[in-house]
Amino acid sequence: MNQSELDEWLRTHVDPEIIRAAAHEVHAKGMVPDGFLVAVKTILDVRKGRTCEISIEGPHEGRPRKLSLKAIKIIAKAIMQSDSVTSVTLYHCGIDDDLAEVLFASLRSNHSVANLNLGWNSIGSRGYLAMVEMLKHNTTLSFINLYENYSENGG
Repeated sequence: MNQSELDEWLRTHVDPEIIRAAAHEVHAKGMVPDGFLVAVKTILDVRKGRTCEISIEGPHEGRPRKLSLKAIKIIAKAIMQSDSVTSVTLYHCGIDDDLAEVLFASLRSNHSVANLNLGWNSIGSRGYLAMVEMLKHNTTLSFINLYENYSENGG
């Protein structure tokens, strides 16, 4: 999809508030536009009641795609407000303890997400504690991938 096709898709499928949020996020430090647009499209699919998957993958080599707190909050909101999201993949996205806490809080009372892939991030002890708290309440998750998570603070 080239830029003009993307612009047209946004104009015809996304409400102005989401476009403003997406435009702000695209210019945020370290944010890669396609990851945020996946989140925007997911929110649209959730609004239409279709079963959907949130999937954002960073590059398989080099530095991770760093999702911002704002992007994670939008994804978390989609998870909390919908029973349509069945799978969440945020692979190599720079998820640290702060972002993990937001994400796990959104999954606490979710009854549709069965698969969670958070491989190759930076989740440490605080994030794992948030996951344990979430799992005390969530009975739907049947698969969690936390492969290769390294925290810079040694967690």
